[in-house]
Amino acid sequence: ITIRPLLFWAIEMAATTYDSLLPFISTEVNEAPYPTAISAINFAVRRLCLESSFWFDYEDVSLINGVSDYEVSSPSASSVARNVKSVMYRGRELTPVAEYRVAKETPWLLANTGAPTHYYVTNDGVHVMPTPTQSEAGSVIRVKTSFVPAIDAKAADASLIDRFAETVISGAKAKLMGMVGTV
Repeated sequence: ITIRPLLFWAIEMAATTYDSLLPFISTEVNEAPYPTAISAINFAVRRLCLESSFWFDYEDVSLINGVSDYEVSSPSASSVARNVKSVMYRGRELTPVAEYRVAKETPWLLANTGAPTHYYVTNDGVHVMPTPTQSEAGSVIRVKTSFVPAIDAKAADASLIDRFAETVISGAKAKLMGMVGTV
């Protein structure tokens, strides 16, 4: 079961297309071609999400006996997981560690089994350590992950646009005004 913050999620994400922001941008940057303007809006939304971690989600993942790697899913096809913010297990936050440092400084974490106490981020999700055993199987870790729109997105979460429309519009204008031939 995935628990989503009410601010952004009810059952499905309501989206606002970037087209709806074009009238606010074209007043000052009227020479920008449509694809360039849409790209600039997406760039502004991505930057907002990257710098603020405003768009986030919680995902509950069941532990499996003998398995340490767990995938984190994106809330929509038009989003990309950007950063694991935290991992909780039985009400306690696991300690994040850098993958390259584990073998060097804490090799016992890789060799031991039991209740997870540490994690590191992988390309697809998280690696928990020690490796869960049968007694932890079925227990849940809660992963908090921040997201950004995909590089080719044409829309973003409506509540994000409603709340930060001026910031997104200003960011898109700045991006376009910095380009030759768009003003």
